[in-house]
Amino acid sequence: CQRLHPSGSGIAVSGFGSPPLFEFSETENGLLVRYVSARGLSALAEGLIMGCGDLYSEEIEIELVDGSLPTDAQFIFKFLGV
Repeated sequence: CQRLHPSGSGIAVSGFGSPPLFEFSETENGLLVRYVSARGLSALAEGLIMGCGDLYSEEIEIELVDGSLPTDAQFIFKFLGV
């Protein structure tokens, strides 16, 4: 049985499916991030990245490029302090 790291409370991962896929590429408009997951949590992925910006005191602007499917979304992130 596959398990998470011990700090993950020992929850079996077999029922969770495969982990999400993130693809990153730099564009002239910012960092293009593609999120692909069968769970359809693209809003959560966006929030996690915004939270990382808050944690490190980075001002981030997000533009949804393609969000027609919650299982496959693309965002452009711009770091405004750079």
